[in-house]
Amino acid sequence: MSYVNTLWNSEKEDVWFSALNKYWSGRYVKPSHLAVEKEFYPLDTNAVKMMNPDQLKIKDAFILIKIMKNKAKELNNKFNTSSWTPRGIDMILWVCSR
Repeated sequence: MSYVNTLWNSEKEDVWFSALNKYWSGRYVKPSHLAVEKEFYPLDTNAVKMMNPDQLKIKDAFILIKIMKNKAKELNNKFNTSSWTPRGIDMILWVCSR
């Protein structure tokens, strides 16, 4: 099973935080691209770390929507399109989690 599949199917918080740290450490994003990546993906990791998936609050929803909006913007810029939407990102995540 690939690393992505292992990560996606993992329910262990430390596995997800490890992947997030690897992503931002320059291991997956070129150091020269980090500033651009952070501009398109301004994620407050502490706010996400504080979320309880079993008891999401309204403020958590706003953060998650912001993440999906930024991801849609990033994909639209990357592929020079306007077809990616936050709802599309949400549907992909929902299907992948089944």
